[in-house]
This record gives sequence, structure tokens and C-alpha cells, in this order.
Amino acid sequence: MTPERLCFPVISTKFCSLMKRIKSIYKLIGSFIVIVGLVVGYFDKKIWQSSYPISSEYGVTVTYVFDGDTIEVCQIPSTKSKKRVRLFGIDAPEFKQEGGQESKNALEKLLKNKKVRLVQRADSDSYGRFVAEVFVEGENDSVNLAMLRAGRAWHYNYFAPANEFPQFHQAEEKARRQRLGLWKNDNPVPPWEWRRLHSLNQQVSQGTTLKLSGSFVVKHVIDGDTLELVPLGNSKSQLRIQLFGIDAPEYRQAGGKDCKQFLTNLVKGKQVRLEQRAEADVYGRLIAELYIEGEQESVNITMLRAGKAWHYDYYAPASQYPSYRQVADEARKHRFGIWKDANPMPPWEWRRQHSRRQ
Repeated sequence: MTPERLCFPVISTKFCSLMKRIKSIYKLIGSFIVIVGLVVGYFDKKIWQSSYPISSEYGVTVTYVFDGDTIEVCQIPSTKSKKRVRLFGIDAPEFKQEGGQESKNALEKLLKNKKVRLVQRADSDSYGRFVAEVFVEGENDSVNLAMLRAGRAWHYNYFAPANEFPQFHQAEEKARRQRLGLWKNDNPVPPWEWRRLHSLNQQVSQGTTLKLSGSFVVKHVIDGDTLELVPLGNSKSQLRIQLFGIDAPEYRQAGGKDCKQFLTNLVKGKQVRLEQRAEADVYGRLIAELYIEGEQESVNITMLRAGKAWHYDYYAPASQYPSYRQVADEARKHRFGIWKDANPMPPWEWRRQHSRRQ
């Protein structure tokens, strides 16, 4: 056998041995990376799921401000671990809403690129945002509270009840009295209402040309505050009505079917008259008080009296419509209808939670 033929097997053996070693090294490196990833992921999850302030050693820093109540933070040195945070207990104007840019600017001034600590106050919301109070390092008062004091947000009483978080309620009330921020406007639109009216699924109505003179007959009850009428003697024309000054539970909401049934029993097939209180809303519904012929009290008031709806104070201010507030308070006092529940969810909040925010 020639020397050349003897050399080839030797070289092949050495090459194979070298390749095996390299392969083993790659396996070790791969295993190490996987272990590190699992450890980092575990601690990252533990940090975000904690109901206590995130430890300062992780150096939580605000990287972006989306609007007046939503931010993005990351952990140092793990800068790739980012989380979106919803400020607990407040609701700021949406960015495209009047006052939205100012609220975002105010929050940026307080937080941008600063280290903060988070105190979780609720589970992640339906958008996956971490719900928390935010504290700038070294400060005792939360940024949430600072936004309320500056008049840059509403106190979100449903999620932060005044009896549990009195400082939130007091901060908003003081800002209102001093007419700070959004309270410079006599009637700022609450963001939850703005979101409802500006949903992308809504189509703005062109209004109705149907005159309100004469009598109508209730043809259909849609829910506890919306119904369809036809002019007496003209069943081909229809008019959809939103009862002014009240907000009843949505049909799929707890109490919704009961409120619809109550209104159905009250007005279905009856002759009624209308008193228009506002232009048609974005759904094309005419905003009006409804009176059964021969009755002095409006159906709107009757619904409140029976505890079948909330007084919609924003559209029917107690200063102008004191009877609405008085009747609603009386029903709440006697625990009629929806008030049998100690803490019923307002329909505007139910809509917020069940809408697809764009």
C-alpha cells in the first residue's frame, strides 16, 4: 500500500474527531443559552406579575408615553423586556380628543426617561396592559395623583372607588374648583364617552327630517333607553329614539333584559308624544323625553324612579334637571331595580370594556 493511501484514513479520523468536538461545544453553548433564557423569562414573569413595587435594582425606566394614562417601561439592564402600563384610577383624554395632546405632554414632562417604581393595583386589562400606580424614584405621591391634581385626567371612580382611594377623588375635586387643565372647559367630554361616540364602527347620521308634531306609537323597544316609533296613521315611517338624560344597562349586560322588559311593558303599542332635547346622536337616534298620552311624568323619569337606569348627568346636568338627580338618588336609596346590587356596573363602563378600542 502506498504512503498516500495510508495518509487519507489518518486525516479523515482527525477531521471527524475535530468535528465531534465542535459539535459538542455548540450543544453546550445552545444549552447554556436556553437555560439563561428560561431563568430570565422566569424572573421577568415574576417581576411583572408581582403585586408589590418592582425592585429598584431592576431600574425600571419609562421609554415612551402613548397618551395621558398609558406608558411603556423597560427593565435595566434587560432593556428588551418592555411592558405597557395603564395608570390606575385615572382616565385621561384620548390623544385625538380635545385636551389629549396637553395631557400626554404633561405626563411626558413628569415621566419621560425617568426611573420609576410600579405598584400593581389590578390584573392586566383586556388590552394586556399592566395596571399600576407609578412613582418617580424619590417621590412619595404617585404620578397618577399628580395628573389628577393638574387637571389632566378624570378620576376613574369605578376602578378606584372614592371610599378606598379618597386622595384620587379629592385631587379631581380640587382641580375642578380651581379650573385647572381640562376643567377650564365648562363641560369637558369624558374620555369614555368620547371613545363610545368615535368608535370606528359608528356611522355618523345625517339626521332625520321627520317632524315631531302629532302623536306616535311605540313599535319596538330595543333596550332600556332606546326604542322605535311610528307616526300615528303612518306605519311606514320610523323614528329611533334615545331617551334623554338616562343610561340603561346594555341588553347583554347584567340587568339589561330586565330593564328592556320594564320599558316594553310601560310603552309598547302605546300612543306617545315627544319633547326633543338634543340633535340626533351619531347613531341617528333623536334625543328626547317621551310621554305616554295623558301622563304628566316622562317615561325617562319613570325609568329612573323604578331603578331601571342611571341618571346621565353629563347630558342632563342636575343644575338644569334636578328632578332627574332626585329621582335617581331616591331609587338608589331604596335599592330599587339595578340598585339591589351593591355595586352595579354603569353601562358606559360596560361599553368601554366590551368595545374594540382601535
